[in-house]
Amino acid sequence: MPIKSDNPIRTKGDDVLDRAKCAKDFVSIIRDVDVSEGAIIGIVGSWGSGKTSFINLVREHLESEKSTTPENSTSDVQMIDFNPWLFSGVDDLVRVFLADLSSVLKVNKKYRDVVKSLIPYADLISSLAGAPPVGAPLYRFFRKKQNIADSKRNVEKKLRKQTTRLVVVIDDIDRLSAREVREMFRCIRLVAAFPNIIYVVAFDWHRTVLALDDTVARRLNGKEKESSWGQDYLEKIVQVKYNIPEINLDILHKQCERELGKALGHRDGISESIAELYLAARDEVVKPLIRNMRDVRRLASAIRTKIVTPNELIPVPYLIALEAVRIFLPETFAVLCSSVDNLTRRADGSSEDASCRWHAEKMIKAANDKNGIVRDFLLAFFPASFDYLVTNRAPEYIDRIEESRRVLKKSGILDEERQKQILKSYLGIAVGRSQ
Repeated sequence: MPIKSDNPIRTKGDDVLDRAKCAKDFVSIIRDVDVSEGAIIGIVGSWGSGKTSFINLVREHLESEKSTTPENSTSDVQMIDFNPWLFSGVDDLVRVFLADLSSVLKVNKKYRDVVKSLIPYADLISSLAGAPPVGAPLYRFFRKKQNIADSKRNVEKKLRKQTTRLVVVIDDIDRLSAREVREMFRCIRLVAAFPNIIYVVAFDWHRTVLALDDTVARRLNGKEKESSWGQDYLEKIVQVKYNIPEINLDILHKQCERELGKALGHRDGISESIAELYLAARDEVVKPLIRNMRDVRRLASAIRTKIVTPNELIPVPYLIALEAVRIFLPETFAVLCSSVDNLTRRADGSSEDASCRWHAEKMIKAANDKNGIVRDFLLAFFPASFDYLVTNRAPEYIDRIEESRRVLKKSGILDEERQKQILKSYLGIAVGRSQ
């Protein structure tokens, strides 16, 4: 089975999160928003929340409507993509942006007059940043004395004659450097107020605010009450803020189960002897760590790469749990790599107990707010190490440890030497790889 890449979906046939209806609603926003002075719509969501996939669903819905939308009607929409990663530096951004827009528009006959006005405007704007004119071969001499305001009005006049709404999609802004994020929004602000043009900008709100915010340093120095310039700026420039719908956890977990099964190849299924341990890996480690479909695909792909070269010494539940820790809790995993002996040794009252306790506690602390997940991970897979974390010997802790040992015994993995062998075998194939 080929290893699945972490690419966005392109059609509603792949829409496992049931967002096609939301995409249809978003198209209604595009059609209804006031474009007399242009518009900026923000598609907001955290990394991995599916912003690009959502845009593709919007694109597909618009394409499907084209057959029923008369050309040149007020409902006609044309999408244009601009990739902010293509420009070589902030001084080039405005030039590249307007040149890219011009090159797309000039293919359509009805926009050729617009392009003739847009290129001189691009030249004037670019000259402010010291960039070479985009229309140098043809327009170097073109109305050199015309000022920017007059040139912009000329473009606006031509665009108002158009009925089609141009939707300029700018994705992944939040993956640019802080300086590039600021320049991208400056560029949008500079050229946004054109009639019949809508900018659909996809980004993580929090990360973008940090990039724009000129008060970040002061807030990090303890002045938390300082107002955020970046947030105020975004709220002013983005007229419509559309939050990506929250992922239904039941759907996400079902997809995770499905992708794990595909990654494992359903070779032998999950045998009865390790079924309970598999459920512990899935429910106590994997489910609390995955947040979106990108996480699901990363984990499934990582497991698939390990299954390509089978290692019978590593039971499937251990592989799943350890890979989840490696990918989503890298700081904890770094401690685990140097804790093989400590995780698999039972407390015996000797001086070595202190070292084992230190390693176990360090793994948990490294997980920060996810320390409860690491506790459950240790309890389920390395209960000997959990002895060092339980000091009050309360009945509920003792019961949990005994239940864990029962499951491991049923799985044939209770012996500490066996656990050590599993961990060493796993680290032998995992350390040095990245997903």
